[in-house]
Amino acid sequence: MGVTLLTSPKHLKDMEHNSAYAMLMCHANTEKLKDEAPCMFFEKAIKSGHESILEHITLTYEVNNLSRACLQELARHRHISLSVESTRHTLRKKNI
Repeated sequence: MGVTLLTSPKHLKDMEHNSAYAMLMCHANTEKLKDEAPCMFFEKAIKSGHESILEHITLTYEVNNLSRACLQELARHRHISLSVESTRHTLRKKNI
């Protein structure tokens, strides 16, 4: 199985900032983001049981050679969105 992160480093920095901003917005403290790095806010939030701010972060991966059984298990959970190569549309291209 091969896994490749498709999300760009610039996008990762933007997501960190946006997630921290969303957390601080709830308490009208967005000005604090100018003084501290976003990761400091994540540590504080997670230690106090507020993991929901991490829901603002989305990553895109390409996964190759994943078994059908594993794909089925992943699809049962709602923490990811899947785009799967269609066998109906790709069989002709692969000459199978």
